[in-house]
Amino acid sequence: MVQHREPYTLEQLRQLVPIVDRRLLSIEQQHPNIRPLPALTSDEALNMIFDVLECATQRFLTDDEVFLAGQLLNQLQQSIRGELLTGTPGRYYVISEDKIRTYLEGTVYDM
Repeated sequence: MVQHREPYTLEQLRQLVPIVDRRLLSIEQQHPNIRPLPALTSDEALNMIFDVLECATQRFLTDDEVFLAGQLLNQLQQSIRGELLTGTPGRYYVISEDKIRTYLEGTVYDM
């Protein structure tokens, strides 16, 4: 049985902004050479993941390349979620309700 949950309020979602900002600042300080990725379709993310994996078959990846692989996996997950929710292929940023809840509760520190 599906449990009915009230949607998040705008105020609750606004509380996420400083949490995400702090996390991004921390990541940027740890990896000064990285750059944010735009929203990608699932095909784009998957193809880019394969490109990074192809590099890994030839040599060790740098820390920044490993981080990029993680970014691409996250983008793939978000694009698939968006496509499943909308029924339409496209470029999406989607944060799961579980992550929203844990961010608001302060129990998770990863994106």
